[in-house]
Parts: sequence; C-alpha cells; structure tokens
Amino acid sequence: MVITNLDSEYEYTNDFISIDLSNPSHPNRILDIYGRFNHSTNEYEYNIQAQWINHEERTLELDEKLFLDFAKAVNKIAEKILNR
Repeated sequence: MVITNLDSEYEYTNDFISIDLSNPSHPNRILDIYGRFNHSTNEYEYNIQAQWINHEERTLELDEKLFLDFAKAVNKIAEKILNR
C-alpha cells in the first residue's frame, strides 16, 4: 500500500490523500480523498473517488492487513480534522 499525502501549502484550504490498495489480483485500486474549504458555506467538503480498472466491479474486498492500513490512512485525515 502506498499513501501519497499532498497537503496544500495553505493550512486547511485543500487536502488530498491518495491510497493505493492495489495487489496482484486487483491492480489500480486507488482511492483518492479530497478535502477542501468551501468559502461560500464556510465548511469543509470531502470527495472520495475510487479509481478501479474494472468499472463493473463495485465491491472493494480487502484482507485484514490492507483493511488496517486503510483505516490508518483514514485516521490520519480524521486526526487532522479533530485538531483544527
């Protein structure tokens, strides 16, 4: 699993994390999580995009290790939100 965190240079304006959950059986399982501050509503908004190779396969099945790695990555975003 590869996690790429591309926080913006401006604190809490735009956040991005890309989580690569690919494995030999399921290549290109990339989950992108975008967070941005909407100035018109004065709130943060989040988009989650799943970029699967096979768009027919909608169910993401993870083994325990990958699931725990995924949870750690999501927790990183949650900690940032809680510390605002």
